[in-house]
Amino acid sequence: MKLLLRARLSPMQVIVAATRTAAIACGRGDTVGTIEAGKAADLILVAGDPLADIETLRDPLLVIKGGKVVSREIPGSPEGSGYSTRTP
Repeated sequence: MKLLLRARLSPMQVIVAATRTAAIACGRGDTVGTIEAGKAADLILVAGDPLADIETLRDPLLVIKGGKVVSREIPGSPEGSGYSTRTP
């Protein structure tokens, strides 16, 4: 990510390079890489706007992978800290 930013790509161009362009380069652009009907997608939720501060992508609040929600537990909760998995 940092190298692409140093090469003067915008945050949007970095995100596209990491998703759509990477999927196309791997020959999987027809099944992954963008969010659209008929494609598989893992998603993250971040606290800020990654187009304003791309570093927000380093600390996701929520991850959806393989149709399951994986989220950080609230520190001090009875379950402790770390990640927990639950189905949507």
